[in-house]
Amino acid sequence: MHRMTGSIRAGLFGLVLSLLCGGNLLAQTGTTLASTTTAGYRKANQNKVFYHDGKWWALAFHQAQGAWYIWRQDGASWTRTNKLEKNINYNLDVLLDSTDGPGRLYIHASHHTKPKFRRYTYAAGVWAIDPGFPKKNFQDFVHSDNSNPLAMTMAKNGELWMFRVYNQQLEAKRSSDKGVNWSSPILITSNLTDPKGTIDAVTYSTAAGDFVGVGYAQPNSNGTGQLGFFYHKDGDAETVWTDESASVSAMGSEKSQNNINMAVDGANNVYMFVRTAGGASTDPRNTLYKRSAAAGTWAAFIVNSVGSGVAWQSPALAIDGENGRLYVMGRNMSSNIVEYKVCFIGQESTLASAAIQTLLANGAQAFEEISSPTGLFNATTDILITGDNTTADDIWFNKIDIVSGGAPVTINSAIVTPSTVATPGEYTIDLTLGTSGALTAGAGTITVTWPNDTNVPASIAVAQVTVNGVAASSVVANAAARTATVTVPADLANSANVSMVFSSAANIINPTTVGNYSLQVATSVQPVNALSPQYAVQGSFVIGNITVTPDTAEYPAAYEIPLTLGAAGGLAGGSGTITVTWPVGTFVPAVIAPANVTVNGVAAANVTADQVLRRAVVTVPQALAGSANV
Repeated sequence: MHRMTGSIRAGLFGLVLSLLCGGNLLAQTGTTLASTTTAGYRKANQNKVFYHDGKWWALAFHQAQGAWYIWRQDGASWTRTNKLEKNINYNLDVLLDSTDGPGRLYIHASHHTKPKFRRYTYAAGVWAIDPGFPKKNFQDFVHSDNSNPLAMTMAKNGELWMFRVYNQQLEAKRSSDKGVNWSSPILITSNLTDPKGTIDAVTYSTAAGDFVGVGYAQPNSNGTGQLGFFYHKDGDAETVWTDESASVSAMGSEKSQNNINMAVDGANNVYMFVRTAGGASTDPRNTLYKRSAAAGTWAAFIVNSVGSGVAWQSPALAIDGENGRLYVMGRNMSSNIVEYKVCFIGQESTLASAAIQTLLANGAQAFEEISSPTGLFNATTDILITGDNTTADDIWFNKIDIVSGGAPVTINSAIVTPSTVATPGEYTIDLTLGTSGALTAGAGTITVTWPNDTNVPASIAVAQVTVNGVAASSVVANAAARTATVTVPADLANSANVSMVFSSAANIINPTTVGNYSLQVATSVQPVNALSPQYAVQGSFVIGNITVTPDTAEYPAAYEIPLTLGAAGGLAGGSGTITVTWPVGTFVPAVIAPANVTVNGVAAANVTADQVLRRAVVTVPQALAGSANV
């Protein structure tokens, strides 16, 4: 589902101040939308809350009237407005097009026999149903049951799409005239493993064009529950879809359940959040899949593992577009309360260990399904969530209070050369500043924090640190904190790509233990640390017993030096070198012929001798693999 949202700030209920990855955020236990409502939500793939014209709106069933209504938030209370369907067994999905005049609202009532479709136009604070609606000719596009309702989205070109899983097929319907006329069912794939499944849909753009994406999650009723994703390019024939389902496969032995919610961030990355069944303790119980808009590839992240004991039903997503935060949420299947986690976009790997915050709770009362709005939120809008309180038989709501605090920089790579343990390394860090992350020459700073066991000196000369090839204006090092704060020598624009190099002469010494490490970077404008991709620190090569023949003082001697290269210490033939330094008192000639030095029995490609330093640099004649004996 792809919706538009807006802004309002309301009273806070039961505030709890918590520190999350990304800043201080206010969580609430929530309150009832109205005591006259009835718990009637089905799945989080459908959207029942949106924002328009300075107000939040929600769909909820009114118990006494026996009908669904559009509700409007007016200050601390909610007002019932437009009457919709008269049966709670309708599953409603709402889509707002805020770009169409004063606003146009589409509501699809998913049903097992009599689906309906409504269109409204906004004027003077009122939603008025358009002439010719509701449409009732959807008997060819019913849902299989209430556990698997339909969902819809609007393409960038204005076309409306709705989707379902039915009889082991993923199908769609399309309207190119704002819901007046609809196509016959469009087959996307018939290669599903279960007759039923839940779907969600989004729209996004890349350099290749505008797209509609649909994800599906099938129940594990026969032990073969699976996930999938297809996309369609605007303008292509309606039957042309590309299958990326293989990219959203299981991380371990877990299987899918029919719980799914999707969202798109400001950079057009696509997110798919699901619940699973089975699996080992280290496998995910809730998985977040992310599709990179730039690369067109998927990555998977554990939100809750099987071993954690936390399992969320009704998984849902929401995005803070101002600060670049991603919220993941769901109903805890053990405690029956609604919880959430949050991380900065780009740091989804931190979700598994992120703090769990309470969103909807009231003593021992049980909550069920929730609905989250989609779009990009900010500190003015906050994020409003609605959900079923099945104990009280009411619809509840709550707001997550968004606090300002810019997203961190994006660290594209961190490379250390050499990558040998306990050795001074040259650190090259490539990063991208945020859209409001510009730094001013002589004032803006970039701070790097190295991981434990890295030795950072108490001082680093400015000549040993460059920013985009220019020596730093100043460098303040802190050995205890393992940090270096670099003042940039030239202006860096918003979204600038930056390459920082700490030369080996800076004497930053690699960790003493072999392993994968990540460093952190923050700036004076983006003060929250970003975590770098991992870089490997390898073991050093091993020198065996050296044989000197003859071993008589003041005699020319042959030196046989056996060694084993490190796992990542391979050398290229004709360019890789091995440097030997002799102890004080040893005479090393100024010139050594390559024929007088062999590497694994083959004459050296080149030898550069230094009489003063008692050193010979030998260029290997043939390639030597990592871990090779030499």
